[in-house]
Amino acid sequence: MGTAAIMLATGTAQAASWGTTNLTSWTSKGNVKVGTAKFTANGDKLTVCDRRADGYSPAVRVFRHSDFKLVWTVRATHGNGTCTTASKNLGESTKYEFWADTDPYGDYVIKITTAGAS
Repeated sequence: MGTAAIMLATGTAQAASWGTTNLTSWTSKGNVKVGTAKFTANGDKLTVCDRRADGYSPAVRVFRHSDFKLVWTVRATHGNGTCTTASKNLGESTKYEFWADTDPYGDYVIKITTAGAS
């Protein structure tokens, strides 16, 4: 999975804010917390944090709901306790899906939410 370019912009997306969400991944010990994510609609800010020193950093991908087109990816910087915050001007009348990629193989992908216009 490649790295997406992030465009900085201001504005408020139709997607509603959501608070800190735990990102988990399946391990031999069961589900473990590997990071967190948070979206703030005012300024369209997405923060993804790495919470595990395992050599992999979680990412959140944002897709347009209507055609599942990838519009944005934010990946935490490698390292336990590091966070990446980025902004992108998301469309006001568009519905989006937020998905977390929490393992290095892309095998453990979880839907966080669908938010935005109907």
